[in-house]
Amino acid sequence: METSNTLIPVPFRNTTLFLVDIDGVPYTPMKPIVEGMGISWQGQHEKLNENKGRWGVKIILIPTSGGQQEMFCLPLRKLPGWLMTIHSNKVKADIRETVIAYQNECDDALWDYWTQGQAINPRNTTSDHAFISRELAIAIILLKQRRECCACQTPVRFGC
Repeated sequence: METSNTLIPVPFRNTTLFLVDIDGVPYTPMKPIVEGMGISWQGQHEKLNENKGRWGVKIILIPTSGGQQEMFCLPLRKLPGWLMTIHSNKVKADIRETVIAYQNECDDALWDYWTQGQAINPRNTTSDHAFISRELAIAIILLKQRRECCACQTPVRFGC
């Protein structure tokens, strides 16, 4: 089991995903996402658990207000694939359009990649400042974590 010291908030459409970094790979706790969509966690947990190799799931100790808790996490890069397995008629009505829009965007991106060799996010073509700022903030947090970790393991004689 992995342990993370920090949750990194990442804006995603009209909500916030939380990420944890494990060996340079961002993971996201799945239960809050599933329940936020109004879907039964039990069914999704079983689906992900039955094919751990496909989904790359990890149980990660995550800091919460109630202390460290084990959470079932998915690599962020796998989230679009998982989302494509969701039936839009099984999510809350108020987020159904968002789920369908995201699924359609994933379809378009994959099609563009296959047919044109690249996929371009139309929301980022006019201004990449927010994206770059978010990526820099995540990189700074990860670098600080790694530096703190390395400082713990570095002998005092090196002046860290």
